[in-house]
Amino acid sequence: MQTNGREIAFDPLKGLSTRLLNTLVAVGANEQTIKDYKTLNAKVQGSKLTKADSGIVA
Repeated sequence: MQTNGREIAFDPLKGLSTRLLNTLVAVGANEQTIKDYKTLNAKVQGSKLTKADSGIVA
């Protein structure tokens, strides 16, 4: 029951979080800020970043 409530509570934030990421890119935020926000966005989306997604060079 607790997991379902958390999913329901965060669902409206998924779209907002993605729009915020796109806004950071559009306004020319520095690379570190965008990288950090991508990590937060992945948490809100309920997914994990790969090295390619996060911009980490191996």
